[in-house]
Amino acid sequence: MNGNDNVFAMNIEDTVAEDNANAWYIQLNQDGVTLEEGKTYRLSLDLKSSIERKVSYCMQEFEGSWTNYSNTGVVEIGPQWKTFTSDFTMTSPTDTKARFNVTMGSVEGIRITEKHDVYVDNISLIEIDGSQAGSDDPDQPGTTDTEDPDQPDKPGVEPGTEPGNEPGDNPGDEPLVGPGTDDPSVEPGTEPGNDPGTTDPEPEPEPEPTPQKPTYNPIVNIIVPVVKAVTRVVKTVFSILRRLFW
Repeated sequence: MNGNDNVFAMNIEDTVAEDNANAWYIQLNQDGVTLEEGKTYRLSLDLKSSIERKVSYCMQEFEGSWTNYSNTGVVEIGPQWKTFTSDFTMTSPTDTKARFNVTMGSVEGIRITEKHDVYVDNISLIEIDGSQAGSDDPDQPGTTDTEDPDQPDKPGVEPGTEPGNEPGDNPGDEPLVGPGTDDPSVEPGTEPGNDPGTTDPEPEPEPEPTPQKPTYNPIVNIIVPVVKAVTRVVKTVFSILRRLFW
């Protein structure tokens, strides 16, 4: 057994008993509670379990005939917190040693061998006016499921939507631009400015380049005339020498 923030927690591995007569093997008790004859009371508590199962609770006589003063009994619990509320009038003689009890054994003779936890919280016993018995008091917990304190609150707005937005503003609406296009004004598969369904004309072949005459190096252009001139001079000199000596 362990407690956390005033929540009673019972770790159960096996309820052991095979019949309801021994369901009391696992209990939570508070003794020494005073219940006065003729007065009306409201008993309330929160219960949950890590598995779906049955437990029972009551205000009862301690020992003797074990009278169930609150006339409460078996309830079903599971992973979500449930609040149980019961109003009753003490018809038996005043009892200053009454017991508050939660039985978590083999309730209704159902043995549980699966390891699990049972939690109890917000136990309350108050005296009320007899005319309030069984009435829906907004200040009192009802016999309804309650949200698990460990679970976050549900958002007031659905994910992906904002109040006041038009449906088209929400993610998940049909996109304004179709897949595969960058511009909503251009049809898929066409270039801007071209009509859909038309094809571009085939390009004309480029004319073959005209071969150009080879160009000489500027130095060659200078040397050739010089060589010719030198040749003529040599011939002239040779002609003069031949006349003089031959």
